[in-house]
Amino acid sequence: MIDKQRVARSFNAAAATYDRYADVQRKMARQLLDSVIQGGPSPQRVLEVGCGTGYLTALLSGAFPKAEIVALDLAEAMVSEAKRRVATDRVTFIVADAEAWSATAKGSYDLIISNAAIQWFTQPQTVLEHWFRLLRPGGRLVAGTFGSDTFVELHHICATVEKEWGLPTQTHGLPLLSAARWKAWLDGAGWTETEVREERVKVEFASCRQFLSALKKTGASHSQSRLPLATERRLLKEVMNRYDREYAVPDGVIATYNVLLMEGKKTEKT
Repeated sequence: MIDKQRVARSFNAAAATYDRYADVQRKMARQLLDSVIQGGPSPQRVLEVGCGTGYLTALLSGAFPKAEIVALDLAEAMVSEAKRRVATDRVTFIVADAEAWSATAKGSYDLIISNAAIQWFTQPQTVLEHWFRLLRPGGRLVAGTFGSDTFVELHHICATVEKEWGLPTQTHGLPLLSAARWKAWLDGAGWTETEVREERVKVEFASCRQFLSALKKTGASHSQSRLPLATERRLLKEVMNRYDREYAVPDGVIATYNVLLMEGKKTEKT
């Protein structure tokens, strides 16, 4: 189970460093905006879930200068950064748990957009149903997340070392879902014209240590390990050493991001 308080602490701690290390997330944000622009008329009311430091919020505000935007995030420090970046009364910022907020929220939005946030939800299928309710007929959902092959190299090394050392298999990182699972949930919640596009992005880092440090500086480090601290440290050292050997490239190492970009529409009333 994802500990939301722990997640909030991680992202609050990373608010000042997030933008420097979130290259993949920024690329996803631009792709989401392109999908919105190409997909139909400009939205007048927008709900952005997981606004972070406001990078996508600023893109939306610039692309749709007449739109009212509600932008929410779990981490108060992230929202503070977003407010500094996007200073306009057309954007209302809310600090809230998106799952709890979506369950009771009222309103009728033309667009619900979310970038790199829904993987942190404990009941994402239910949230998709709430978002369907919050959209007006003809409204759209556009969201980006990470799929089950994200950091496949790291997971492979961890599983190999755990097996060799006779350790129980641990969950390192979030339990990410496949494109097929998200597509099935969208269809099951009533969305039409659903699509989940998938891309594998290879990112280079100087070393495995630098890769893990960059994750922490975006707030995205997460582990459900229950190993003793001394064992965890030995495991981590061995994993980093092997990673640097097995996934080396000329300038360091590679890590795979399995990017998922999904869309759905709420059918117009007839």
